[in-house]
Order: sequence, then C-alpha cells, then structure tokens
Amino acid sequence: MWSFPWSAVTAGVFLHTAVALSSSSVIEVAGGRSFTVPPGYTPTPAVPLPKYMVDNQHNYFHAAPDKYNRSLVNVKPPPKLPNRPLASRSKDDGILEERQSSGSSYWLANMGHGSFPYAPAGYPVWRNVKDYGARGDGVTDDTQAIMDAVEDGGRCGLLCGSTSVLGAVVFFPPGTYMVSSPIIQYYFTQFIGDPTNKPTIKGLPTFQGIALIDTDVYIPGGNGSQWYINQNQFFRQIRNFVIDLTAMPNENTSGDQTYVPTGIHWQVAQSTSLQNIDVVMPLGGGTTAVGIFTENGSGGFMSDLTFFGGNIAMRVGSQQFTARHITITLPATAVSMIWNWGWTWQDITINSAFVAFDCTNFGGDGAQGTGSLTVIDSHFISVPFAIPVTRDKPPAITLDNLLIEGNTPSVVLVSGGETILEGVTGGSATIQSWAMGPRYTDIDGSGSSVTGHINPPPAKPAVLLDGGGSGKFFTRSKPQYETLGAGSFVSVADFGATGDGTGDQSGAINSALAAANGRVVYFPSGVYPVASTVHVPVGSRIVGLSWPQLMGVGDAFGNLRDPQPVVQVGNAGDVGDVEISDMIFTVRGSTAGAVVVEWNVRAASQGSAAMWDSHVRIGGTVGSDLQFADCPAGSSVDSNCFAASLMMHITAGASGYFENDWVWTADHDLDVPSQDRINVFVGRGLLVEQTDGPVWLWGGAVEHATLYQYNFYRASNIFAGHIQTESPYYQPTPAATDVFPLDVYASDPDFADCSPTDESCLYSWALMISNSSDVLIYGAGLYSWFDSYTQECLVPEDCQSRLVQTSYSRRVWMFSQYTKGATECVSPLGGINAALQRDNRNGFLTAISAWLTLSSDAAGNRGGYASVSDHPTPDNLLPVPDLASACGNIQPGQTMTLSAACASAIRSLPTSGANNQPPGPSNCQETCNLYRLITGTCCGVGGSASFGIEVPPGQELPGPLPITSGFNPGPSATWSAPGIDSTGSPTTNSYDSDDPNDHDIWLPPFWIPIPLGGPPLLFPPPVDLPDNDPEGWLIFLDEWDTDGWDAPTPTTTGDGGGSTPTSTPPSPLGITLYWVNQLAVGQNLTSYVMQRGGTPCDSNPTTLFEQTNVPGSPQPNQVPVGSFGFTLPPQGFRCSWGNGDPAGPGNVICTEGTGTVVQHACSRAPGGSEGTCGVTGVLVTRYVAQVVC
Repeated sequence: MWSFPWSAVTAGVFLHTAVALSSSSVIEVAGGRSFTVPPGYTPTPAVPLPKYMVDNQHNYFHAAPDKYNRSLVNVKPPPKLPNRPLASRSKDDGILEERQSSGSSYWLANMGHGSFPYAPAGYPVWRNVKDYGARGDGVTDDTQAIMDAVEDGGRCGLLCGSTSVLGAVVFFPPGTYMVSSPIIQYYFTQFIGDPTNKPTIKGLPTFQGIALIDTDVYIPGGNGSQWYINQNQFFRQIRNFVIDLTAMPNENTSGDQTYVPTGIHWQVAQSTSLQNIDVVMPLGGGTTAVGIFTENGSGGFMSDLTFFGGNIAMRVGSQQFTARHITITLPATAVSMIWNWGWTWQDITINSAFVAFDCTNFGGDGAQGTGSLTVIDSHFISVPFAIPVTRDKPPAITLDNLLIEGNTPSVVLVSGGETILEGVTGGSATIQSWAMGPRYTDIDGSGSSVTGHINPPPAKPAVLLDGGGSGKFFTRSKPQYETLGAGSFVSVADFGATGDGTGDQSGAINSALAAANGRVVYFPSGVYPVASTVHVPVGSRIVGLSWPQLMGVGDAFGNLRDPQPVVQVGNAGDVGDVEISDMIFTVRGSTAGAVVVEWNVRAASQGSAAMWDSHVRIGGTVGSDLQFADCPAGSSVDSNCFAASLMMHITAGASGYFENDWVWTADHDLDVPSQDRINVFVGRGLLVEQTDGPVWLWGGAVEHATLYQYNFYRASNIFAGHIQTESPYYQPTPAATDVFPLDVYASDPDFADCSPTDESCLYSWALMISNSSDVLIYGAGLYSWFDSYTQECLVPEDCQSRLVQTSYSRRVWMFSQYTKGATECVSPLGGINAALQRDNRNGFLTAISAWLTLSSDAAGNRGGYASVSDHPTPDNLLPVPDLASACGNIQPGQTMTLSAACASAIRSLPTSGANNQPPGPSNCQETCNLYRLITGTCCGVGGSASFGIEVPPGQELPGPLPITSGFNPGPSATWSAPGIDSTGSPTTNSYDSDDPNDHDIWLPPFWIPIPLGGPPLLFPPPVDLPDNDPEGWLIFLDEWDTDGWDAPTPTTTGDGGGSTPTSTPPSPLGITLYWVNQLAVGQNLTSYVMQRGGTPCDSNPTTLFEQTNVPGSPQPNQVPVGSFGFTLPPQGFRCSWGNGDPAGPGNVICTEGTGTVVQHACSRAPGGSEGTCGVTGVLVTRYVAQVVC
C-alpha cells in the first residue's frame, strides 16, 4: 500500500502512480480519504453525459457580443449613495489589527478589511462563514449558514445584471463544510479558503442541484435563462479548496431537472480565476461525476488544479480561456470540450485516462464544436485515445513540447477511424511542435491546410523558459503569502489612506510604500483617488482585498499631449523585484493624459517583477463619472469622456511576468441592470516597447482602445498565451484617427495607407508587431463585432478590414489565432500577402493553427508600405568589383579603409540588389545602408560580409552606417550606452571589440564620426548585414552651442585693430547622443543647420545637412544612449558686423538660412565690418540626419 498527500501531487508522483497501480490497492487523497483501486485498473470510456451539459446561451452570431439585456431596462439600479464619512465606518475598514476570532491563522483573516464606499452604510466586505454559523465539522449541513454569509447586505443576484458596488469576500477557515444544495456565488464575489489548511466543501448524499458551487443560476422555467449574461460575468475568484463529490449520488433531481454530481458550475468571463483547488470524485464504477462544468462564457483563467477519479474532470466550453498547471488522474475523460473558439492549455498532466481532450462534441442549438485547441508543455501518461476529433469538422490543433509515455498509441485520431498523430505503446516520446489546420510558412504569405510536424520547431529564447531542462515556458503562480503573519504586512490605512472615494490619497499611499521596508503593502477594499502619481518602488509587494481601486483624478492627468502615469512601477532603469496582486487601476472623469500603469522595473531574477489578477478598468462604474448617464453610446465625441492616453506601458528596458491581467475600457455600464452601452475613449491599450524582455503575458486581454489593443514595438523575448481583444463598438463613428493625436508616441499607428473613404480601415489594431523579434504567441482571439453599434457587418465578416499588422519583425511565431469580423486575419507590411478570413473559416470564426511567415531570421527586412520582393542575401560577401580601384582589392578577413576616394566611389554606386539571390530589385525603394551599398545587396534579406570597415579621422560617411556587433570606438574615445550583460542585467559598460551585441544605432550619412586627430572607427569582420530603413537615427547635441544645455562660453582677446585675436579654448566639446524613435508627421520641431569648418557667416558655407524638423530639446520619444567627448583643434570663424556697431570685442550673432546658427564672442577693428573669432571646435548644432515617418 502507498499514499501521497493530494496537495503535494506532482507530475513525477503521478508517473509513479501509473506504474504502481498494478500492484497497489489504496490511494489516499485530500482530507485523509482513501480509495481502493483494483489491481490492474484502467479507466474505461466515459458515461454518456446528460443533455443539459451543452451550450445553452446560443454563443453564435449576434448573441456572442450582445451584452445588453433589454429585459432589465426598467429594473431600478442600485442607488448611487453618497460617500460615508470615516467616523461612520467600522474599525474593520482597514486599520491593521489582530482578530483572532477568525478561526484561522492566515494573515488575511486577521487584517482590517475596508469597505465599499458606494454601498449602503454598514455593508460588509468580509464574511467569515463561521461568523454566520457554519461549523465545518464534517457532519452539520452548513448550506444555509454559508448562504447567509454570501447574501448578507442585499447582493447582486436575479435581475441585478452586474455591480461594482456590492462585492464581497467570503472566507472559509479550515474544516469540512457539508452542503445539501448549491452555494450560489453572487456577482463580484471571491470565495477564499485558508491556504495554510485548505477547507473542504463536500456534498451530502442528499444533495440536490447543479453543483456544489454555482456561479450563474438557471432560472426555473426560464428556458435556459440565467441570472447573469455569461459574457459579462466579471470579477470572481475561488481559491484554496478541496471539492469532494464522493458521497453524492450518481444523479439528483431539483425541480424538473435531473443533474449529475458536479463540483463547480463555472460560467464566467474576464477577470476571473480558479486557483489551488483539488477536486475529489469517485473512481470508476460507472460514476457520473464531473469536476468543473463550464458551458458558456468569455473567460478567463485557471491554474494549480488537481482532479482525481470521476467520469469527466472538466466539461468545458467558452469563447476563450487559459488554463495552466493542472493535473488529472484516473478519470474516464480528462477534458470534454463542449465548444470554444480557442483554449490554451499549458503544463497539463493527464495520468491514466481513457481520453485526454475529447473534441468530438457539437453541443447546443448552434452546434458549435471545438474551434481551436492549444496544448503546450504537457504530459500524457497512458492515455490510449488522447485527442479524438471528427472527420468533417476537426479543430485547429497546436501541440508543443508534449511528452507522451506508457500506453498512448494515438495522440490525435479520428473518432472511430484512423490515427492522425501516432504515439507510443511503451517508453516515451516528445512531440516538439505539431499542428493541424491552416498554416502559413512562406515569406510571401501564402498558406494552406497542413497536418504534421512544424519544421523547424519554434526557436524559444532561453530567457522565456523555466531553466529546468524541460523546455517549458516559465510560469509563476500568484503568491498568497500564507507563510507570513499579519505583522509582515503594512496597511495603507495606517498611513491615512481611507479608501472612501474622496480627496487625494496619493500622499498617504506613497508614504506607506516608502516605509514598507520589506513588508507586504496591503490595500483594504475601497476606492483610493490619487491626484498625483503613485510611485511603487523596487522591492515592493502589494496585495489588495476585493480589488481595491487606485483611481487617477484631476488635472495632473489631463493633457493628452503630455501623458503622466497614475501608477508608476519603478523608475526608468530600475532593477529589482516587484509583486502586485488583486488590484484595480482606474481613473475618474476626464483624464485624457493618463497612463494608467507605467511599468519601468526590470526583474532582478526570472519573473521577480510580476503582476497577477490585477486589472486596468476604465469607466462604466459608480464613482468613475464615465457611466451611461455621462457617456451614452451614440453620443457625440465628448471630451469629458476622454479617459486615458494609454492603459498600460511596459517601458524601455523593463521586463515582467503578467498573469490574468485584464486591460479594459468599459463598453457598458456595470451598475445599470440593463448594462447599457457607453462611449468612453481611451487612446491606447498595452504598449511593450524598446525592451529585450523577457515579458510573459499569461491569460490576458485588452479591449476597446481607440488606436490599438496590443502593440509590441522594438521589443523582443515576448511570450503571450492566451491573449484576447475587441475593437471599440463605436468605430468607425468616430474613426480611430478622429479622437486622439497620432504623434504622441513613436509607436503610434498613422493609418497612412487607409483611403479616407474606406471606413473599415480606420479601426483600432488588435495587435501590432513592429521592429520586434522573438515573439511567441500561443492563442489569440481577436474580435470585431460592430460597425457603429450595428452588426450587419457580421454576415459578410467585414466590420473592419484588418486586425494584425507586422512590420520589420522576425522570429515571430503565432499559433492558434482566430478572428471575427475582419476581412484580413493578418496584414503584414513589406509586400507579404495577407491571411484572409475567407480562406480560414472554421465554424463561427476563423482559425489559423500556425502563422509562421515571419518566423525566420530572414523575415526582419520585411516592412514598410512599399511592395518589396523577396531577395535573400548570401553570406561571406566582398565589396562589388567597381570599388576595387578606389578602395582596394579587399579579400576575406581584411578591412576596407574608407578613404576620401573610396567614399566618393561608394556614393556613385547604384542602390540595387545585384548580389542578392535571386538578384534584385534593380532600384531599392528603401534606404540602403553602407554595408548593403558596398556589397550590392540593397533591399536584401539576411546575409553577411567577410570584410570589415575602418573610418579614418576626418572622413565623411558616404551612407548611413549601422553600429554592428564587434564595434570598437577606439582607444581614445568612450561610447557608453545602456545594454544588457551576459546575466541579463543592465550595464553601462563601454562598448568595444568584444561586445557581441547589435546596438541598432545608425550613424547618419555625411557625418564625420571621428574628427581630425581622433581614433578611427573600426568595424572588424565578419559582419551580419543589417536590415535597411531604420525607424530612427541619432541626435547629436552640441553641448557648446549657446542654444544647447550647459554651454561653455568661449572667451577672446584682441587689440581691436583687426589682428587675429587669441583664444582661450573652452573645455572639450561634449556630444550627447540621443536615440531618436520615429518622429510623427506634424510634430512641432525647431530648425537646424549643420555646417563643417570654414566660415559659417560667409555666403557660401559648406553645409553638410539641413533640416527644419528637429527637436529643439529632448522630446519624450528620445532616449539618451550615451555620450563621448573629445577636443578639436582651433578653427577661425569670420563674423559680420552691421554698420554703426561699436568697435571692440562683443557678442555677435551669425545667422544662416533658417535661423540662428551660433553666437560667437568676436572682435573687430574700429569702423571695420569683419572680425575673426578664435573658436575651439567645429560648428555642430543640434541635428537629426534623417527622420523616417
């Protein structure tokens, strides 16, 4: 005999279970219960399910997005109550205190719990079931006592619709709670068990009803109607429980309905979670038990679940869902799919089941089946018929890093027919990457239906994996701090933050965060207005109760051209740890310049900067001033309804782990029973930019932003699984271009390729990936439901033309992507064909199992609006023969010196791709950088050069020069810029010949990078040929220019007689480099002129470059990348005086062309018109060599 504790089950233990079953007879699981397992026991096919376990809410056509409930139009909403003064609130409202009567040592039970400021006076947030009479003794029927705790205060149930006002946390201390009918979880409720000793909810033999816990009650005689609209079932949690079905009968009758024993009826939408739950069911013997029943919804997230025995562990159907770290042992069927559009399963261990994922069902009157199934990092042990499908309507399937062993001969098979993907009958094998369904692999964007292995498999960056050698993606469960006592927490209430929805509470909150000193910062339930930024320092741990709201208010967040963060997590460049869980970030009223969450921190170790179950919610709630009464749908564009510039920003250099975080601009009013639609305007969704990550996005969604939902810009090492979006329901009235300016961020889309008459083009992007790499997406549901709140566009599926845009990106792997309402599923730039909706229909939506068009390194050159053909570049290239006479006959391993003659010859070369294979194009439409110009590979893709380049002092560049790996600034210069060392930590070390990085910095044409007397620039061989058309260059700021910053003042002496004065040289000329991201058209920039040597006030100066659109000071989209300094030899500049000016020394302003060039201190002879200034340095004013818009 052997046993294992249920809470400690691991994949390895389950493997031992499978091996040992033939010789063992007793298994002990949670609560000390033992099961006798006959020798040689193996699961058998599932018992047929009852008819009610299907989609009963018609999730197809108009119903899926139709969240408006006309039947509740005349139902009176909960009253909008005034804020209660602090004196009237109970001592449980937040002040840290010990409450040992809780019956639990868990810290959360012994804290102050806050309030809901808009609820009736005395309304309780926290409800301990033992305070309501529950015994938890394993004998007493505790049903009514638990329901008394749930219902206290008048909750949001039948005919309520939804609420943001009447929430609750129902706490279960350790014990076994016997129930005889469903425990109903009302809207906006969390059921939390004590994680230090998980309580058990156990069904009595007399149990009657649909499930032990019911989250959406079927109305008796309602013909399938329920209390809530399933797609609006937000803000729920159940965590830390054992669910025991072993004493329940095989069927029970309640009213006119017969049910099978079920643990949780979980019909939910976004911002919901199941965590740390064990479900125990009878083993074999014809059991009908079902662990979790999810027939509808728009979820959602679940993790850290275990199931033992039963007929079916999970009977599930939803628009989309994410589930990870689930272990299922000895069921008949592990997962029975009712229907879905997409479901991502990660780290699923199924041990000794007859079926793993049954995809043969078409439940409900719409007869939808499984649209898309994604299973990654999982383990099937002795599952003979793992994934059965139907022959006529199979789902799109993606299997990735799936370990199979034991008796698992058929991994994917046609039900009653042939095996599609063979498994093993002994030993083990790993399915590295396999897919069935539409697949796009060619660089031209063409696709077809393919079943088979993906070769090559995804190239997964090591920084995204767990490091354990299994190849699994990194995951990290939400901390509950169960090993800490109440003394390890600091409550913001202790610092004066009341959470009552009034005033400015930012000072109190910032004081609490600054004083935490390693303690966890606790936010009791409440609404915390902040009129200035909340600064979350590195090292913070934050946890809330019932999603307390940090609410940005006031003028500080009002300027849409100068966005400011409401919550700022770390400062730019910070490295360390941050944990945030169970919070809401929001705004009140018109805050058009709010960046609701700005995430600056870079994790000190893998996943140490993280956020779980925390949501950005904009509008649609009491207290937001953005409800139906304020911003009704169909109204004009009201500036009072401009709520935020950007909902969440993961900034340059930051990284983080994000799980079950919903970023939502409300489309309807949560506190009106009919949930009327509203027009609330937010510029942007989630922006991840200028970072090499890693960033994990598990089970997230971004909805209803005006310009885009997800935007990955100049970013790398991103994992996303699963993501979900919706376009704003009001578009194109107004259109995406008509609300927020398009030039605030470098990453903003400009919609330049949209015809003004094509309204379907002027919608928000669901997903943008530009100038990025190593992006892996496993599951993406991208939806467009409306055309100005009408749905006639759903018949031809053309509500909007495009959803996904890619540009200049490579190593992009997108699996299980499904769309609704768009003509194009994926719309790459760079001449790549779009993936069309009409080619990928699969039931109600499209389904693409694998879009791999940009998965190779060679894909990085594809972008821009121009149509560029595919012209791969070979390796080990030498300069074109036309350069031999001027530049030398360069051989492999040698270095070309860029002499004046050589530079002149390079300038005369055509911008062609003669050495690409195949050759072409004959005239590149993109900027051709110096390497590609020299090798004749303009507009090429990939390739390398076997020679280096040396730029001697004083030599102008004949073309734009990217800084490549191996760059050496020379022994006398320093070039410092933010970078990442071998451990993944930030560094500012000087770059030298040992530097392995490609810095993605371009030196502009016609610039002299090293002046006379300086060291050469050296780029040693070999060189990977950089891509063309950068989206930014460098700004060089002359620190000596009097229009610059901290400009040293040159001084001159002279006799006033016309002789050349002597000069006292200033300090060495300092040049600061700024990396310039794409500057938007129309941005208000000042002018400049760059001249070299000679006489700047002469009528014919030598002008190197001139531009009228350049920042006069650092702009928000310029990031300093470093600086270097050097001293130049003195040069003479002649300056002109006007007639009548006094003789002698004086300051003279020399002008040229568009404006002031420089101010010099000069002398002249009496009555003369010219003088000579002795000036140290060349004339270099602020300039940008090129701006790509």
